[in-house]
Amino acid sequence: MAHGGSEFSSLEDLRSFVERTICDRQQLLLGAFQFHTKVLVRHGQPCGLHFTLSGPRAVQYSAIWDAVRQTILFYDCNGERFHRCDLTVTAGLREELAGLAGVSEKLAA
Repeated sequence: MAHGGSEFSSLEDLRSFVERTICDRQQLLLGAFQFHTKVLVRHGQPCGLHFTLSGPRAVQYSAIWDAVRQTILFYDCNGERFHRCDLTVTAGLREELAGLAGVSEKLAA
């Protein structure tokens, strides 16, 4: 399933959307489980985020935001993709990602 053109004004909005999507899909209580975010780097530049939700019974669900391709891919605990969301990435979101990674250069469009 894909959604087109979702737009987020901040990385926190993006993070909340990812956590909510995983919890809704897996029927988990939002905020009840550990949720981690890691910056992904390609060729020395931040290129996205990896999200991991540690659910019950030590299962993990994940999502990858590819800032270059402007998509989020969601994976279940077996590593199978269950959802794709296409985004409209704003310059502010890219700058926030670069700042999170400690890099001042903008990502290539």
